[in-house]
Amino acid sequence: MALAVPSPLDDALMPLHDHYEDEPAALVRTKEKRGLSRFRYHNAESFFESLDRGFYDRHDEMFYQSGIVAQLALSAHLLDVGLCCKNREA
Repeated sequence: MALAVPSPLDDALMPLHDHYEDEPAALVRTKEKRGLSRFRYHNAESFFESLDRGFYDRHDEMFYQSGIVAQLALSAHLLDVGLCCKNREA
């Protein structure tokens, strides 16, 4: 079962969507996306734990690993809340 949540700004942003000929984003949560979210979140945790313990030799490795943590955490959150385009399948 998917739950779609309309944005309160849909009406205010409609002129921009018309101008750029695109669709507003929708939040549609599904069990499949939440499972993907959970997988990415746990991967972010494991990368973060190694950062927290100092398992890196150089500062550039620390920055690279920090970027991986940020990317995994952000994508996990967006999948969890169900961010997708309305014209794509949920």
